Amino acid sequence: MVQNEHGLLVYDAESNQYYEYEYEPSAETGGHTRPTLIGSSPTTDFDVSYDGTDTVAGRETHVLTFRPTEEADSFIRQLDYVTMWVDGTYWFPLREEASHQLRNEGLLRTDTDEDLRDEKYVQTKTFEEIAFDTGIEDSMFQLELPEDAERVES
Repeated sequence: MVQNEHGLLVYDAESNQYYEYEYEPSAETGGHTRPTLIGSSPTTDFDVSYDGTDTVAGRETHVLTFRPTEEADSFIRQLDYVTMWVDGTYWFPLREEASHQLRNEGLLRTDTDEDLRDEKYVQTKTFEEIAFDTGIEDSMFQLELPEDAERVES
């Protein structure tokens, strides 16, 4: 998975398929993206609650939960919630948990004939170690797909 200022690219090497979500960051973010809330506006697309503090990777974080509003587009409304543990000094998300409604299409395709539309998929990303103010090469945010990779439409 690669996320940069142009969008999100998710590649599944096993199936040789990828999903691409392109977006333009809003002017209010100064060209920066939001790690999980892809292409959205947390002030209009989500109801946000502050859930206190916690420790992640040895750092104090603030815990925020985002729940989609009725005004959010259908892509965002597939989320039940996104909870972020945000570093108290650098305001960088050190942990994210998102609950999605499953769809039997795209990269969430399954090998079952069951109807999965009411099932939930919870994805959690957590930094166990992190360092700030270090150099990062631009190549870290680029992904070269195999020429025969199949694009999956959502």
